[in-house]
Amino acid sequence: MLTMKAYKWILLFALWLLSVSSNGRELCNRTEVKAPLGSSVSLPCTISSNGSNWVKWSHKYEKDEAGVELVDLSSKGLINFLDPRSGRVKIFPNQFSEMNYGIIIDELKDSDMGSYYCKQNNECFEVKLFEDEGEQFSEETCGKDFCETYQIPATLGSSVLLPCNFDTGAFKWVTWVHLEKGDMVRLSSEGRVDFQNPRSGRVKAFPNQALDGNYSTVIDELKSSDLGSYCCKQRSNCLRVELLGGKSTLSPAMQLLIYSSGGVAALILISLFGYYCWIKFKQGEINGSTA
Repeated sequence: MLTMKAYKWILLFALWLLSVSSNGRELCNRTEVKAPLGSSVSLPCTISSNGSNWVKWSHKYEKDEAGVELVDLSSKGLINFLDPRSGRVKIFPNQFSEMNYGIIIDELKDSDMGSYYCKQNNECFEVKLFEDEGEQFSEETCGKDFCETYQIPATLGSSVLLPCNFDTGAFKWVTWVHLEKGDMVRLSSEGRVDFQNPRSGRVKAFPNQALDGNYSTVIDELKSSDLGSYCCKQRSNCLRVELLGGKSTLSPAMQLLIYSSGGVAALILISLFGYYCWIKFKQGEINGSTA
């Protein structure tokens, strides 16, 4: 049977283990959120007590040990921006009375990833923000068997339209990807554009048409490296475009014959012109000698 002294030592040992496991950091209610770069993300925070103290949002990037304070919020609707990130941090003071202190970050960047902390008194919420890299496209995920497929011939050096239409709905991103070279451009139903590989400005997008569900893109000055299979995907919706090099109406042998004939014709013309000049020169000599 344990004595009172033994219970005391067990309790102290348990408290020591708790302090070691927390590594000296404040324990917070944790949640994880994923969002793609270029999109908007909501970071939740609901405080149970409607105290007079400020609610403080801070951010700790994985590569930055110090962390950054973002914004201070009060239940009276007061706001103190410390790092608004060029206006990308959005708050909703009309919800403070309901103890909802969530924030939104627009146009997500890689530097926005990491841990966010929402604190007031002894309450703490940690939101771990990860980049949503989306679905990895391949022949299996964008195959001809279950994706509507188009074959489009195009001439090198020209412009080509890659068609894609989906029903509009909730805020969703559509991704255009070359199955061999990776993502090309991402479009949202709210008219946002995130170029992954603009190909020196040759890839054109039309965000005003995306509002109507038209996510078509254009590639200018088509190169041989642009040819291949493209996939336009929005969650369970997909459309595949096979971009083929346009066939010339003349065979290579015929083109060579034409080029060769042109060269021979030019040589004959030059020879005839030289012969004509030589005849004229001789006639001039004869006329000069008779005179």
